[in-house]
Amino acid sequence: MSLSVRQKILWGNAAFAALALLLFTLAVRFLTAKLLHSALDRTLFDQALPLAQPLAADPPWLRPGGHRLPVPLPFSPDTVTLIAPRRLPVRRGGPLPLSQRSFERAIQGELVYADEEVEGWPVRILSMPVRADDGTIIAVIQTGARLTSLAIALRGVDQALLLLSPMALLITLSGAALLTHRALAPVRALTDAAEQLAAADLTRRLPEPGGDDELDRQAKVLNQMLARLEASFTRQKRFTADASHELRTPLAVIKATTSLLLESELSAPQRQALTGADEAADRAARLVSDLLLLARTENGTLPVVRQKVLLSEPIACAITDARALHEGLAAPVLLDIPENLHVHTDPQLVVRLLSNLISNALRHTPAEGKIVVEATLDTTTLILTITDTGEGIAPEHLEKLGHPFYRPDTARARTHGGAGLGLSLCKGIVTALQGELKVESKLSQGTRVTLIFPL
Repeated sequence: MSLSVRQKILWGNAAFAALALLLFTLAVRFLTAKLLHSALDRTLFDQALPLAQPLAADPPWLRPGGHRLPVPLPFSPDTVTLIAPRRLPVRRGGPLPLSQRSFERAIQGELVYADEEVEGWPVRILSMPVRADDGTIIAVIQTGARLTSLAIALRGVDQALLLLSPMALLITLSGAALLTHRALAPVRALTDAAEQLAAADLTRRLPEPGGDDELDRQAKVLNQMLARLEASFTRQKRFTADASHELRTPLAVIKATTSLLLESELSAPQRQALTGADEAADRAARLVSDLLLLARTENGTLPVVRQKVLLSEPIACAITDARALHEGLAAPVLLDIPENLHVHTDPQLVVRLLSNLISNALRHTPAEGKIVVEATLDTTTLILTITDTGEGIAPEHLEKLGHPFYRPDTARARTHGGAGLGLSLCKGIVTALQGELKVESKLSQGTRVTLIFPL
């Protein structure tokens, strides 16, 4: 399972912070142990030094066998061993060194700290050589302290570290999550700005964070791409509008010519050919008209002329136009509209809008089905619904409905043609009328189109 970029950054920060916390804990443990050992070594040195000074000043008092002097100490064992090096090995009954190995190093002139086991106890032993005025080593002082207290102190440090480590780790993880959230804030800002972009408005640009880092360069590259897309869309819309406008004149000439010839006496083959050309001119004229209307809705130049109209009139005209386009389709269109309902709108755009929707319903509703046009009015909105009991549309196609030239071929038959512009035009008209269009559909059950207009 692959991790997202956010998860990679979060877990990377958390792992780095956890590793840093582990290293910090080990460093604290090591330094604490070192400081405790240094303090113990300083205590042992302070205990041995007062004995070494008088011995160096008055060495003749030493007996040949050496001495084991009782000295009260805050650590155990509570004695200091004083040994004369010239009588080694020490005879039976004489004083024995706490550590023979450290003693042998001390008589060579070295100050030795060593951890040894004495009478079953772990002991820290200091072996200090005592020098006469001429530099000769005349004795070795060994003093020691049990490491039990030191071990107890280190165990307390370990317990404190174990207790504090989970809390520190939790704080570290929280900090990593916070840092990740703040580090990704510019990315979220870019994403939010990108989500607000629409094909109908490519003039907007993404915010550039600045700093000439990766995010800043990414925003600049995306803005450059948006500028190219805007220029491309502008050229496309201009071409569509210009081409549609220019095609209207020759199509009108073709339509006039075929209509005029059809009124004259013709043979059956001639009349059949001219009839086909006349119908093709009608289809081409409708397509060109749709393209021109689509270009105007996308450019925001569609004129809206509002006036007070009886709602039933544009609905009746739309049904008539849709019936004229599909003479062979017999599904009934039922009306459920309040009487004497007047609205302030553009009647021509309403006729074009409802004609396209009812035409779609007729194409995909069998004769035994039905189409219902309803109108509901409340204090703030007018709601129009066109419901059919036809083929329905698969869920995966619903989001793509309204894209120019898109046709869900697997969900709806193409027996009756259609260029895939109808719903695009409807959305453009609804937008121009400041309304909202919703489509709900289920396969083999039918489709429901809801139009919501503010009053």
